[in-house]
Amino acid sequence: MILCVNPWIDDFTAYDLWAKPLGLIEIASWLKQNGFDVAVADLLYQHYPELSQKASVKMTGRGNYLRREIPRPELLKHVSIPRKFYRYGMSKEDASALLSRYPRPRLILLTSMMTYWYSGLRATVDFLKKTYPEVPVIGGGIYTRLCRNHALRVFDDIEIAPQETYSFLRERVRESTGHAPLIPSGPFSISPDYTYYPSLPYIPLRFTRGCPYRCRYCAGPLLEPRYIESRLEKIKLEFEYGYKKGIKDFVFYDDALLFSKERLLHPFLKWIEQQGMKARFHTPNGLHVALFDEKTLALMRAAGEWEFRFGVETLIKNQRQPLDVKTDWHDLQQLAALLLKEEFNLEHVRIYLLAGLPGQPRMEVEESIKMVKGLGLRPIPNEYSPIPGTPLFNNAVKSSVYDLQEPLFQNKSIVPCSWEEQTWRDVQELKELARS
Repeated sequence: MILCVNPWIDDFTAYDLWAKPLGLIEIASWLKQNGFDVAVADLLYQHYPELSQKASVKMTGRGNYLRREIPRPELLKHVSIPRKFYRYGMSKEDASALLSRYPRPRLILLTSMMTYWYSGLRATVDFLKKTYPEVPVIGGGIYTRLCRNHALRVFDDIEIAPQETYSFLRERVRESTGHAPLIPSGPFSISPDYTYYPSLPYIPLRFTRGCPYRCRYCAGPLLEPRYIESRLEKIKLEFEYGYKKGIKDFVFYDDALLFSKERLLHPFLKWIEQQGMKARFHTPNGLHVALFDEKTLALMRAAGEWEFRFGVETLIKNQRQPLDVKTDWHDLQQLAALLLKEEFNLEHVRIYLLAGLPGQPRMEVEESIKMVKGLGLRPIPNEYSPIPGTPLFNNAVKSSVYDLQEPLFQNKSIVPCSWEEQTWRDVQELKELARS
């Protein structure tokens, strides 16, 4: 048996915005489709029957993670923000009960997420090593790709997967089991299997991988260098599979969903209407305002209910820290006018803004918040997290009081690039302004 594990999160704050480890699920599905016995243990999942505690989860699937307070890592003990530190996910006791379901694995595959969550990954490795002392563990995922040298140093007791993950895993699986799975024929050749998740309240959908844009703060091009589109028939099958199981919530994981709207999204939505199906749809990664239009909105509403999240970043040009802004004030005005004209419920619309960028003053974010609110829309300021390898990272290194080569200091919750014109306290007040 091969065990795939999604680790605990250590952070000041974390919230489940329809998050699932798609890369890990795809690997588990690939192995299963090649005839291997595979289990997925997601230490963040709130719906396992073994759990002694239950988290607060909304009907649509998003909600709080289970959590318990833990001491801060040594490096964060002197960061002066009035926040407690938590481990998010199930308890060790519940994790042990979950693992007791399965036979002893021959190989453990462990994913990772945010770079600054690696202390939770470390705790997960220690737990797995204690539970299965002789079983080899392979680590992969976002942190190991963006901070490979750091991962090799901190996790010298496991093997860190290279970027060419599938060919590498093929050999490690062959060494552990005596059989080698076939390499996937393409990025969308694997059908994700969500039966690993009991009572899953939603299904992720992904029409595309990568993003045609190259925003200076975003890790997307590092993780998915090419923009690739899936096939419409494959998307229909995945949707229909979940819908026939009674699932009514579907979550788009695309970074640029509307870029391919004429080829994929529009035909998909027309098909849903023709089939007489209705569902609820969510866009946590954000939609591009400039690509949203009346035809798209009409097709969306015919297919069901929507929660819209749009990525705007900023509405104020900053000459000291220019961004690749894909949306301007005129685009946002047009969006608001369209939604009002079509009587769309604005309670289901969120506008993402960035706060805490290198050299970004508080007033820039405050003005953007006021402009968004003036249109009757709700702004959501998100703190900037410096990501190694992105074009903006060197600017962040120069402007931060922290050593940003250490991933713990890349944590957005500490506002790594704060300065006298936008402090941690300023960012909290901006978030309050957006909520008020």
